[in-house]
Amino acid sequence: MRRAVFVVACSTVALVLAGCQSEPIDHVGTHTSVASPLGVTPTLDPDPTRVQATAMAHAIEMDPSDIDVYVAMGDSYASMGSATGEKADPSFCSSSADNYPKQLARILGKSVEFVDATCQGSTTENVEGPRIVRDEDVAIKPQIDQLRSDADLITVSMGGNDMGFADIARCINDMIAGADRNCADEFALPTATRLAELPGKLTEMHAAIRDKAPGAVVVATGYSPLVSTEQQCALTDSIGREGVEWAVWLTAAINNIVKQSAEASGAIFVLPEDVEYHTSCAVPKERWVAVDGEETNSYPAHPTPNGQREMAETVAEVIGR
Repeated sequence: MRRAVFVVACSTVALVLAGCQSEPIDHVGTHTSVASPLGVTPTLDPDPTRVQATAMAHAIEMDPSDIDVYVAMGDSYASMGSATGEKADPSFCSSSADNYPKQLARILGKSVEFVDATCQGSTTENVEGPRIVRDEDVAIKPQIDQLRSDADLITVSMGGNDMGFADIARCINDMIAGADRNCADEFALPTATRLAELPGKLTEMHAAIRDKAPGAVVVATGYSPLVSTEQQCALTDSIGREGVEWAVWLTAAINNIVKQSAEASGAIFVLPEDVEYHTSCAVPKERWVAVDGEETNSYPAHPTPNGQREMAETVAEVIGR
C-alpha cells in the first residue's frame, strides 16, 4: 500500500505564527529538522503517526458509487504535467492531459462527471475572485464558478503562489546559473509576512468551498520539494547548503500551513510519502518534480508527469479507491 501523509479534522483548530521560537518547524514530506532562518516558525501539530493516519483513513473511505461529480481546483502544481507533446495544453492555464486531476478522474472511472478548474499562476484570491492578466489580455472567471454544488469530491492545490513562488523560483534559477544572489536573505522579510498571512487566506478559501459544496469530501494536496537534504547533486552544489536548507524549510513551512488549514476545515491533506527522495537530484525517471524539466518533459520547477501520476494514485488510495 502506498503510504501518504493525510489528516481528517474533527474540530476547528487555531493557526498562529509565533515569533522567535527555538524549535524547528514540523516537517511535512521533506523530513528536515532545519530550523527557520527567518526567526519565526509556525506553531503546528506534529505529523500523525502511520498508525493514526491509517485509522483516520478508514473513517473517510468512500464507496465508489458515492463519487458522481469530481471538481479539481488549484494552481500550476495541479494543472501542469507534460510540457510538450499531445498531453500538453498550449492555452494560458496549461492544464495538461496528464495532470493529477485528470489522471485521478480516469482512476475514478468514466461514469464520474469531471470538471478541471485548475490554472497555473492561481492564488487563493482566484478561488472567489477573477484572474486578470492584462499583459496577456486574459480574464478568467473565479474557480468557484466552476465548482458544482453537488460535487462529491474536490481536490485543491493552493498556497504556493500566495508565497510569491514565481519570484523565488527565478531567484533560485539565477543562483544555479551562477548569479551572486542569496535567496534566503533576499526573500526573508516578504516570506515571513506571507507566511503570516497564508493561514487566514487558506481558511477563507476552504470556507468558500464548503459553502458552495457542503456535501463534498475536500482533499488539499501538498507541494513536493524541488530539492532536499537527502539528495545531493550538481544542482544542489550550485545552490549551496544554505540555499538548499532554506528551500527545504520553506516547502515544509508551506505544507504545514496547507495541512493545518485543511484540518481546521474538515478537509484531508495528501502528499505522497518519500517525496524527499524524488527531487530534482533523482534520476529522471524517479523525479516527481524537476528544476529544469528538460529530461522529464515537465515545466521548470514543477511536477513531472510521473509526479502527477504519483499524486493521483495517492489521492485515489486515500479516498479508498
